[in-house]
Amino acid sequence: MNFTLKQLRYLHAVGRLGSISQAASAMNISQSSVTSAIDSIETALGFTIFRRVPSAGLQATSAGIDVLNRTAHFLVNADAFRAELTSLASGEGGILKLAVHLASSRYVIHPILRSFRKSTDVKIRVTEGDMDHIFGLLDRAEVDFAVPLRRIDCRGYGFVPLFDSRPYAVLPTGHPLATQASVSLAELVELPMILLDVPLSRERQVEMFQNFDLEPDIRHRVKTAAMAYIMVSNGFGFTILNTRDPGAHEAEVGVACLPVRDSIYSPVYGLAYPEGLQLSPVARHFMNAAKDVAEAGGFEEVCLPYEPPKH
Repeated sequence: MNFTLKQLRYLHAVGRLGSISQAASAMNISQSSVTSAIDSIETALGFTIFRRVPSAGLQATSAGIDVLNRTAHFLVNADAFRAELTSLASGEGGILKLAVHLASSRYVIHPILRSFRKSTDVKIRVTEGDMDHIFGLLDRAEVDFAVPLRRIDCRGYGFVPLFDSRPYAVLPTGHPLATQASVSLAELVELPMILLDVPLSRERQVEMFQNFDLEPDIRHRVKTAAMAYIMVSNGFGFTILNTRDPGAHEAEVGVACLPVRDSIYSPVYGLAYPEGLQLSPVARHFMNAAKDVAEAGGFEEVCLPYEPPKH
């Protein structure tokens, strides 16, 4: 028993208007098309939906009233379903699935979401975790994007570059080095280090020192930049970070942020996504929002500026 959506719309119009001719006129089709649709539905159901009453037009039978009510309900749902699909195709609706890196995500994701929300209405599902967990989600294509990730860590994934952020040192405000404009790795290696102990980040930090034949004195390990700040402000040593919290007010919490003046690598941060999959409209909309923020300089405040000394 198969009915087309068009046949059901003809049936609904006849039930609403009580006339085949009026339904045909309202829907701009021939009366024969409407009659054929009603005959097909009645034949398939095995009972009469409308009684033809001379001078009174069409009247629904008791069973026909039930069919018309159910048809009206179905058509409302069909229209809502079509509207949802249209919204998905335009990128203005649907579900966006994000994986965010616990160590620094909020500094980067905030301006993107602010831009994204201005022009869309979607449901967002966010998973927070460390790099191992995030890469697992990307491998299984369970998220649209992971943010923020470094391009050097994203081989095998799609990547949208947003900004580069040079590593910087965080020291207690009372330490003599904190009064300098910048600091060298050789100066830092003499101090106890508070390592941001998360996958890939810890390896990159240690490697940065080893590239200059230096070995950092790692005394303490933390999982978030916020805890690293607390440890530094209480005099436990220094830490190395890439992104800043624009609202941290470092001096008020007892820390000073100094650029590292050595010739070091500045990682490029951006959005990673499962390679080989076509992005949904809503995912493309999110990507474009992130690009807009980058082009407008919206990530500058999460990076510590550094001007190399002129010789």
